[in-house]
Amino acid sequence: MKDHDHVVTEHWYESEVLPGVRTQNADWAKAIKWADEQQPVIYEILTQNRSKVLGGASNFFLGGQKSVVYVRDAQGNKCREIDCDAVLSRLCQVYNTLTDPIRQIREAPFDIFRWRIEFTLAHYHHKGFRGGYFQQYDEKYLRNSLDLDYTAETLPLVLQRFRDWAEIYHKTDHIMIDKARVDLDGEEEL
Repeated sequence: MKDHDHVVTEHWYESEVLPGVRTQNADWAKAIKWADEQQPVIYEILTQNRSKVLGGASNFFLGGQKSVVYVRDAQGNKCREIDCDAVLSRLCQVYNTLTDPIRQIREAPFDIFRWRIEFTLAHYHHKGFRGGYFQQYDEKYLRNSLDLDYTAETLPLVLQRFRDWAEIYHKTDHIMIDKARVDLDGEEEL
């Protein structure tokens, strides 16, 4: 019998902004590099709950894990933990949505899903940033709905983008944001 050591070398790509977000997949590493170098705010967005579009509890990632989980410590206190694997999964989904050339062609001239990511990245630190659940109604029924982020100043633009997307199939009578009716210029109706 021979007795010898066998050394295995593994190559990992890890975020310098949020250590623990790491992979051995070179394609996924592109998303980490993009986030670290061009959009480090994405890590804050993915691990906080201010954004309805991309936040830790958002529904953008259908079938995906929540990037923030709450567990109980030994004393029974609720503690917040970041799931780095879920952050990586969500990060890759965001990166692919923004960079996929096929999607850019297929969704031309306007891709609401790409636009809302770009909007969140651009406005996340602006005063009054928040997210809401937008619902389009025609004269009779609820037709389309989508989580979108906005500020008071950007609400008219966000409403217009939502209408551009929603009115492909149905004319808009009114829009509700988090169960509050707003007029089509962005003012809350009483």
